[in-house]
Amino acid sequence: MPERRCKTLILSPDDSIARDLEGVAEVVWVPIVRLSVIQGSSLRLLESMKLCGNVAFTSPRAVRALIEDAKAHGVLGELLSSLSRAFIAVIGSKTGEEVLKQLGRPPDYIASRHYSGSMLLELVEKRNVKCLVTPRSSEGVRELNTLAEVLGVTLIDISVYKPEPLIEGVRRARELIAGGLVDVVVLSSPMIARLLCESMAGVAYTNTRFVAMGETTYKSIPSHCIEPTNITVGDGSVETLKAIIKSICR
Repeated sequence: MPERRCKTLILSPDDSIARDLEGVAEVVWVPIVRLSVIQGSSLRLLESMKLCGNVAFTSPRAVRALIEDAKAHGVLGELLSSLSRAFIAVIGSKTGEEVLKQLGRPPDYIASRHYSGSMLLELVEKRNVKCLVTPRSSEGVRELNTLAEVLGVTLIDISVYKPEPLIEGVRRARELIAGGLVDVVVLSSPMIARLLCESMAGVAYTNTRFVAMGETTYKSIPSHCIEPTNITVGDGSVETLKAIIKSICR
């Protein structure tokens, strides 16, 4: 018998994950956040790199937002030159691909797990990193800052984009889940997981499976929101996400 094509709800700011899943699942993409580039983030990065030459990108979106801001402020050439000399670490192969595409060079290090805390531990243990510049979402988890303090690492946190809730999108996602119209729900970020959980009070989802893309997203889910038996944690890669969906729908 052919594999059943699960109806899969993708909750993400753009449709890139939905496009990657074509052929694996029947996809419904609902954006429940929009991303706004934070003005001047590229200027702050350039100043920070005078103090620290190690840069860590935790998502492809952070790379794109930084480049967009650099173009707007006329410092793209200076930014690319500075980053060409930097030690660059990334979380996930997709982020590495975006670094190569936008900066014209590959990252120096790809973390073994899709989790910012693990990345920092690896950089300290394997590279003896003492400082780190992290361009990321304004909603980035603060756990990284706490861990850096414990490890004695100077963390320079730069917000390069801000996610903002899309209320209609949240309502639409809730309706699809409450109506039993989707088999799988993909949570692509911590903020998205929290927004959905806040909207799901009283919603029954016994036959719906949830997939958290990465440990950081999983850890952000309130304990009362989703039963552990209803959620699977991926490593943040699309390849693993495809395998998880196939295993759920077999």
